[in-house]
Amino acid sequence: MFNRVDKCFFISTIIILILLVVSFLLIAMFSLYENNVFLEMLLSTSVLITILLIPISIVEYIIIFLIKIFSKNKIIKDWIIILADFTLIIILGTILYVLFIVTTNPLL
Repeated sequence: MFNRVDKCFFISTIIILILLVVSFLLIAMFSLYENNVFLEMLLSTSVLITILLIPISIVEYIIIFLIKIFSKNKIIKDWIIILADFTLIIILGTILYVLFIVTTNPLL
């Protein structure tokens, strides 16, 4: 039913979504408990993992996007994956850009 490229796309999308949800929940928890050192370490670890994994997943999505674009005999499932791939590349690129701006800007 699904080939290896499709399975790779689905698995990496689920992993990235879980990672982003956990990161944003930790950021929300950090604002509630500002003086807790453990939450501060958890937040910094989560942000570092996010900053490391998002570029890897963006490269993976670009490769999947190119494979799907250049493949022959595209069906509706392939076009849906191409569209989802393109939107995820844009969303993850924006998130990565914002994370780098927040971490490197001394005025924030």
